[in-house]
Amino acid sequence: MIFIEEGIFSEDQMSLLRRQFNKKNSNCSEVDYFIVGHKTKLSEDFFKSFKSKTSKILSLTTGITHIDNEVWLNPDRKIETLKNPLFKDFLESTHSTSELALYHIYALIRAIAKIKRTPNVHIYLENRPKGRELSALNCGIIGYGRIGSRVAAYLAEMCLEVFFYDTADKSKQKNIATPLDSIEELVEQSEVIILATNYQIESGPVLDESFFRQINEPKYIINISRGELVDFYQLECALRSGLVLGYASDVFLQENSNSINDYERLFDMQQEGYNISLTPHIGGNTVDAHNKLFSIANKFLKDF
Repeated sequence: MIFIEEGIFSEDQMSLLRRQFNKKNSNCSEVDYFIVGHKTKLSEDFFKSFKSKTSKILSLTTGITHIDNEVWLNPDRKIETLKNPLFKDFLESTHSTSELALYHIYALIRAIAKIKRTPNVHIYLENRPKGRELSALNCGIIGYGRIGSRVAAYLAEMCLEVFFYDTADKSKQKNIATPLDSIEELVEQSEVIILATNYQIESGPVLDESFFRQINEPKYIINISRGELVDFYQLECALRSGLVLGYASDVFLQENSNSINDYERLFDMQQEGYNISLTPHIGGNTVDAHNKLFSIANKFLKDF
């Protein structure tokens, strides 16, 4: 059988994938195929309702926090993600998450979240918050991979200066942004900080207590990477103290659980009047990106 997560493809696309699967597997029922995104939590309990012993899984994601270790370690589960080099062209041609970062940057520096909460135009005109111009601010990017470097390219003509910090050696490539030697230096020189680094399971947060202690002047922070990379308690304290002027995020800790505590708390703080911009993990959720994902799903059924 084939399992396809709802919401990724259109009905016509799902029908085409099922027909392709049936054509390929008409004489074989030993393998189940799974095409999923972030919404499907892959645990061994999930697979108990399926009869076949062997599973071939395509996770249309670069993050893997929705896949339990026991699934990875099970030799009967063959897992592919978008980090497979075969899918490099797709990742290089997809700009949706990088473009969303621009929305969040402007949402914070122009205090758009506060504007959206105002019940009517007269109250807003009396109390409209003053924003900042991106052309007067320095932006620092933590993580200079595919998404971080693309955000830098967008910002190069928009902000005062763009810096980045990355643990990988970037000296041999042409950098649009200025490389810095440490996160401390990036914090010191940037008013807007964009978190775009990779997440390694159990590696701990990048924006931890020591990070927030380094803040010399109030900052705007945008997280387009993973919720696990931010120490939420320290973030909340920094927002309440004014060390962080605004926080935006498209990602949250434990997104597959029934209660996403950091999202719920941030939403409450947003209603209290804090400068917070939230989107429910829509970085790659565009028609354009999903049409490209359809091609990847076709390749998965054909070649794996």
